[in-house]
Amino acid sequence: MTKRERSKKTFGGYLYDLRKERGIGFDELRLHLGVSKAYLNDVETDSCRPPTPEIQTKILKYICQKKALKQEEISRFYSLAASSRGELPADVLQFLISNDSVLDEIRATQNYKTFWQNEGI
Repeated sequence: MTKRERSKKTFGGYLYDLRKERGIGFDELRLHLGVSKAYLNDVETDSCRPPTPEIQTKILKYICQKKALKQEEISRFYSLAASSRGELPADVLQFLISNDSVLDEIRATQNYKTFWQNEGI
């Protein structure tokens, strides 16, 4: 599998591509994040789980200082990280935490009610 093919499917490859496309050096990013060479290498090669949501946001803010990202690029970044971590995407989680009315709207949907009925609750 080539780097380009890998980058379309994994968090590490996607991060690598975003960093390279914006001219951000490996050491530049790792120093900004305060992480070791080994850790950032492991992230970019998918040898470990993606970083925490807090570090994900720090990465995106730094990348956006160099060149703004499109909404779909941000969504893909968070979704790939969440998929690998087995979590909700950090942007979606933050939105839900900040908007109680959205939680109420979700709970009012038939899909939500059916989901819990199928769970036996």
